[in-house]
Parts: sequence; structure tokens; C-alpha cells
Amino acid sequence: MFNRFARVSAVALLAFSAQAAVLRQPLVSKPFFNPSLGQSISLAFELADAAAVTARVLDRDGFPVRTLTRAKSLGVGRHHLVWDGRNDAGVVVPNEAWSFRLDVVSNGATETYFPADRAVEMVQIKDVTYDRRGALLRYTLPRDSRVHLQAGVASTNPRTKVVTGPVLKTVVDREPRVAGAVIEHWNGHDESGTIAVPDLPNFVVAVATTPLPENSIITVGSRGEPFIETVASRKGASLFAARDTSHRHHQGLTALQDVTPPLDVIVSRSGRDFVLECGVTGPAAVPFTKMGGQVMLFVDGLLVRKKAAGPAAFRFSLEADELTPGPHVVAVNWVTPNGPTAANAARVVASSSTAR
Repeated sequence: MFNRFARVSAVALLAFSAQAAVLRQPLVSKPFFNPSLGQSISLAFELADAAAVTARVLDRDGFPVRTLTRAKSLGVGRHHLVWDGRNDAGVVVPNEAWSFRLDVVSNGATETYFPADRAVEMVQIKDVTYDRRGALLRYTLPRDSRVHLQAGVASTNPRTKVVTGPVLKTVVDREPRVAGAVIEHWNGHDESGTIAVPDLPNFVVAVATTPLPENSIITVGSRGEPFIETVASRKGASLFAARDTSHRHHQGLTALQDVTPPLDVIVSRSGRDFVLECGVTGPAAVPFTKMGGQVMLFVDGLLVRKKAAGPAAFRFSLEADELTPGPHVVAVNWVTPNGPTAANAARVVASSSTAR
């Protein structure tokens, strides 16, 4: 639901400002690259003293993907480590954002550079525009970020003054983007592909972002499996010291928890009434359902039903008395308390013989 974005606080990510005594000025050569084209990036840093350096590339959940060097003895001065966008098995990694962990041992003391192991608040992005003719959404990111972009309808409740309404399409689902002007291609259709969302009254889009850790790298151009499909086959364990267990708006969620599963909505008739058979599917369905929350039914942007979320499959009934003759947009949202919201919609037509 769109009122969730009103509670997002704009807190910027703190940079790695306190330089360690031995490790200094870590910096990647560029924020993104395409390993499938043979491209690579480098991580540069300075050592104020001789040290044994271990450098690893980590995925968004803190799982090691590639060890660039392990306890390698390096002298004083500037050093460069190169990553070709492949994992330890030599396979090109999926399109995603990756971070670095550096462990430096010098004179019996260990220093660790691990910017991903910090809690970060979401930031709402304003001034989002949609070009219907070109099917383009435009917005600007102040820094490299993980983006959550949803479209739907929303209006202000005259009694509560709260802006609310259903999500109809998740255009960008917690995917990484580079800082600057961003253009997203969206044909304007809802999740079902049958409803032109920008043509509906009170059309809105909302963009909320989480700044990526300092010196993150975004890989593009992979022709293999999406990252979310590779999660089940990961080896080892996360190197994160502790996650944010409060799970405030997308805080501390794993990749599987932080992606929105498809929500199927099948409409049928039961006498004079409509029945909506609903359910979430896909690899993220199980962790999504464990978050609970509420399932909500909207008719033409107005909330008409809500109940506690339970099993992955559920049902709504829409009585004929509730519909005036003509077409209606019926939307279903499963809203978790942690941020992810599954959505879908359908168009139903009530005839004069159906509605009272």
C-alpha cells in the first residue's frame, strides 16, 4: 500500500570516514561493469605498514563469492586487486550488487574494512516522472542504491487524511542502480498485463531506495540465472556480524525475504457474486508468507476488505451489492509488516442484472 512510503525516513548512508591505522583509502575503479564482455574492475587501497591481506567479494547477504587474495603479504604503498566478475568456480556472477571485505593483519593486529555490515535507512526519491508515449519512468539517485519502484493509485482519505491505495505494479523490485539520472522502461500495465495503470484516476508512482555500501560494484549483462534463483545453491555462511532484526521497512531482510513473489488472482462467478482465488508463488513465496501481514481487497482504488494474512493461498468474495453497473478494477495486495508487498489486479464488469 502506498501509505507505507510516507513513513520512510531520509537518512543517508554514513561513509567510511575513519581511516584505519594501516588500511587507507579503499576505492573501486568504477561502480559497474559487464563481466560477460571480459570487463573487470579493480579495488585500490594503501597500506601504511606491511600486512597480510585477505580480500573477498560478497553477495547482498554477506556470502563470500570470490576470494581475491588470502593472507597475501603486501608492503607499504598503493595496491590494486582485480575482479573479473566471476565466482570462485570461474562462473560469471548474476546481475546484482556486490561488496568487498578486506581483512588486514599487521604487527599482530587485525583491521577489517566491511562497509556492507552496517544498517542503512531507506530514502524516498521525489520528482519521479512518467512519459506515457515513450513508456519511460525517470528519476535521479543521489548515490548508488537498491531501488524499489511501485505504481498504483492513491488518494487521501477525507476522514483520516492518510494517503492510501493499492499497488498495481512493482516496476523495480529491490534492484541495484547507479547514481545519477535513471530511466526505467515500463509499458504502463499492471501485474496482470491487462490494465493500463496511468489511465486510472489518482495514478501514482513511488520510489524508495536503500543506499548501497561504499565501494559496491554492480554487475550487468549476465545471461545466466537471476541472482534470486542461485540463492539455494550457495555454499558457506554469511559474514555479516548481525542483521537488523527489527525488520523495519526492508531493514535486515535476506534476498529471498526482500523480493516480492508473484501474486496470482483468478476471478470466477458464484451466482451473482465474484470470487477471487489468490496465492503467492515462486522461490520467495515461503519466506514471504512467514512475514505475515494483511491481505487487502480494493475496488476502484477503495479498500473494501482486509484480513490477517495466513496461508500462501487465500480467497476473497465480492458481493454483487457492492458493485455499480459497469467495469471495475479489483486489486489484491498482500502487505507485509517488513516492506515487501505482493500485488495483482483484474477487471470485472458488473451488469445491471448483476448489481442491485
